[in-house]
Amino acid sequence: MKVTLDIDQLLKNGRISQGEYDRLKQFASENTTSLALNIVLAFGIIAVAGGTIALLQSSYATAVLGFVIALAGGYLCVAKVNKWLLLGNVLLPLGALTAAGGIIAATQGHVAGFALTATLLIAGAIIARSGLLASLSVFAILSTVGGYTGYEHAAYYLCIEKPLLTVIVFSALAVLSYLPARYLPLDYARLAVIFARTAFVVVNFGFWVGSLWGDDTIGSSTSEWCFIIGWGIVILAMGTFGAVRNFPWVVNTAATFGAIHLYTQWFEHFSATPASIILAGIFTIGAAFALISYNRRPRKTI
Repeated sequence: MKVTLDIDQLLKNGRISQGEYDRLKQFASENTTSLALNIVLAFGIIAVAGGTIALLQSSYATAVLGFVIALAGGYLCVAKVNKWLLLGNVLLPLGALTAAGGIIAATQGHVAGFALTATLLIAGAIIARSGLLASLSVFAILSTVGGYTGYEHAAYYLCIEKPLLTVIVFSALAVLSYLPARYLPLDYARLAVIFARTAFVVVNFGFWVGSLWGDDTIGSSTSEWCFIIGWGIVILAMGTFGAVRNFPWVVNTAATFGAIHLYTQWFEHFSATPASIILAGIFTIGAAFALISYNRRPRKTI
C-alpha cells in the first residue's frame, strides 16, 4: 500500500521531527532514483534488442540467440545469487524481447507467432518480476486479435481492426488478472495489476476506434453508437469504482479517457465551432480542478 503525505506541511505543523523528515525524504529520493534507473534500463534493453535483430539479419538466429540469453538470465533470477541477480534481471528481458522479435519475423507476423511471443513475455515477466514484459505481453496478445502498433518517422500509431473483439477480450483479461492480485505475493500481485492496467487501456482504445467507425468484422455490424454509449458506461463505472475503493490510477485513467471520449464525440457530432471549443474547454478546466483536489487526498493505490 502506498500513502501520499505532505512531509513539508507535517514538519511545519510539528507532526514529525526533523530527523523523521530527513529519513522520509531519503526514502522518497531512493524511490525516485530507482524509478529513473528502471526507465533508463527499459529503454536500453529495447534498444539493444532492436539493434541485435537488425545486426543479425536472420530471424531464426535472432530467436535462438534471444532464447539463449533469456535462459541464462532466467537461471540467474531463479538461482537468486545476489551478486548476479541484477545481471539476470537485465538478461532475461533482453533475451525475451530479442527472441520475440525473431519469432515475429520468422512467422511473418502470423497469429501463432504473436501467441508464442505473448507466452514468452509473460513467462519472462513472472521469472524476472518485470513490469515491462508484463505490459508488452498485452500488446503481443492484441496482435493476435488484429491489432498492432507501429512507428514511422516522427509518428507513432496504434491500429485496432476488430474493436468489438478487442473490447471483449481485454475486458476479460483485465478482470481475470486483477481479481487474483490481492491473493498473490506482492511481486506477482504487482505484475497482475500492471497487466490489468495495460489491458484496461487497450479496452479504452478499442472503444475509441469503435465509437468512430463501428465494427462489422465478426459476423454482424455493430453501430458506432453502441460503442459511444458502452464506452461512457464503462468510464463512469470504472471512475465510480476507483473513487469508492480509493484507487487514484483508476480514477485518473477513467477521467483521461472520459475527456478523450467527450472531445471525440463533441467534435465528431457538433463540429469544432468557437462556442463548442469554449464549452469543452470550460468542462475540461472544471474536471482538472476536481482531479487535482481528488489526488491531494491520502489514499492507497492500485
